[in-house]
Amino acid sequence: VFYGGFLGALLVGFIYCRVQKLNYWEIADLLMPPARFGLVFGRIGCTLAGCCFGKACGPDVLVGMTFDNPLGLGVKNTPLYPTQVISAINGFLIFLALWLYREKKRFHGELVAICLIVYGITRSLIEILREDPRGFLHLGPFLLSESQIVSVFMLLLAAYVLIWVRPKQALSPQQQSS
Repeated sequence: VFYGGFLGALLVGFIYCRVQKLNYWEIADLLMPPARFGLVFGRIGCTLAGCCFGKACGPDVLVGMTFDNPLGLGVKNTPLYPTQVISAINGFLIFLALWLYREKKRFHGELVAICLIVYGITRSLIEILREDPRGFLHLGPFLLSESQIVSVFMLLLAAYVLIWVRPKQALSPQQQSS
């Protein structure tokens, strides 16, 4: 669900910037760190609801999380990998990296590209531990979740930003230092 909202926001933001004659990539860079920070709260909500849960893990796994709330969505009374907490920490670390790097960016759209790459890769890795019911695609011997497939498209979008947007949105040395 996050990916749909994120990609929808990118599209609506693009349309808005076109209508208002604003630099889309500059605005997207401005909004990218807070968007990552918002993901932290979303994943905390997932933890409280019990959704987006991980695969079962043995009781010997120190980080296993057990849900016993009868109203929760997760598997009850079974230790699970805490993919919601891992995702929240991931979101915070990406937010922090983008926030610290924002003054050093070399072109408008760079924070977007960094975010797409880092989140696409880390989300695909976290998906390996997830077990909640979602759509999957069989590609030969590989079984990919919907989120891993969307991650591939995010990486392609990042490549577009790095190859075609970067030369058009390069900042002058004065803009970089301000």
